[in-house]
Amino acid sequence: MAELIELARPLSVTFHRAIDVVPDPLDALDRLIELGVDRVLSSGGRPSAAEGSATLRSMVDRAGGRIAIMAGGRVSADGADRLIRTTGVREIHVGSAAARAAACGDPAEEAFPPWSRTDARLVQTIVDAVRNRAGGSPA
Repeated sequence: MAELIELARPLSVTFHRAIDVVPDPLDALDRLIELGVDRVLSSGGRPSAAEGSATLRSMVDRAGGRIAIMAGGRVSADGADRLIRTTGVREIHVGSAAARAAACGDPAEEAFPPWSRTDARLVQTIVDAVRNRAGGSPA
């Protein structure tokens, strides 16, 4: 990990969800801080960030501002505000939270799942929730 971080610099380094499968995420968080990782994306070790909110809260408390904890994993636009309040995270990975199904219009592809398209209104809802919790002004 140290070699990868060195190669990535000066870019920001995010540890992406692997922390969700380690036996002790708080110990792993301490090690990532020592390595100089900038942010950790986590669902708190659960299928969704809402389900892992207690662990996310513990991670935010342990981080003490030394590393950003980004909540991710089935975050919904409707649940973003509550997730921010209960966990203390200041960053949300919006992935599927900001997507809506969009038909491709090709009948030959009907057997396949619909395409996803980012919905700007959902993104704005999440951005507003984060800004309001972080003390900023809504966009």
